[in-house]
Amino acid sequence: MIKTVKTINLKIANFPIKLVFHPTDWPANRDHLIQEVLFMLSGFMVKTSPKKTGIKIHFIDRLNLNILSNKAGNKNFINFYEYRRKKSYTSFYHIGIIQLNIIIRTILQNFLADSNGLIIHGSAVLNGRQAYIFLGRSGAGKSTIMNLLADKYKPLADDTIIIKKENKRYYLYQTPMMDKQAWVKKTSRKYAVGKLFFLRQKDSYTCKKIKNKNSITKKMIKVFFTNKNHSKKQMKFLLEFISRNDLFYDLYSGLDKKKVFDLFS
Repeated sequence: MIKTVKTINLKIANFPIKLVFHPTDWPANRDHLIQEVLFMLSGFMVKTSPKKTGIKIHFIDRLNLNILSNKAGNKNFINFYEYRRKKSYTSFYHIGIIQLNIIIRTILQNFLADSNGLIIHGSAVLNGRQAYIFLGRSGAGKSTIMNLLADKYKPLADDTIIIKKENKRYYLYQTPMMDKQAWVKKTSRKYAVGKLFFLRQKDSYTCKKIKNKNSITKKMIKVFFTNKNHSKKQMKFLLEFISRNDLFYDLYSGLDKKKVFDLFS
């Protein structure tokens, strides 16, 4: 039996999360989960415990699994975390990194709803000191344009992005959720939000500023994540973000890398 407690400190969107791995009779399960965390979340790790109070996720043994079945018996559900008390969750060594990501996403949703932030679906690259964000429906080309620009512009995200207001400015933070492109390097850094582009596949390679705020709102509603507990707060923040910024463009682009570079330069 492992008798020591191991902790890993994370900082995501400037919010501290501590993972606490408790003693277990099944050290192989604990070691496997820790290795997954070290591999997938290394960019968000900090060496010392932050002074700011955050959330703790405690991992313990659960030998007798709580398995729930529907009436037909063809669907079964295994409990993988419990909300114990304020700022404390309990999970188990039978979960993997995907389940842990779901727990962290739930924690981040709660945090962002109270901290002027939200999660949106899109890709992003770094242009100088600003993050350029690409939005659109599934298949619009978000991953494609990030890949086309990757030689000159550092990729930041290829699936989910956090936008957060701090000191009257808006920043992009990377999320720990899995991107389509696993090679995108992630850290706890923040990047000033530059421009937001709604993608349109076309061979004209043009960019047009969107002036109609109602049109922008309709487009943004389609790409941001929330839930019924936080929808009002986050919708208020989204409308504020749209009203206070003049950063929105329609981007018409094809697959010619040189023309894409010329458009952004």
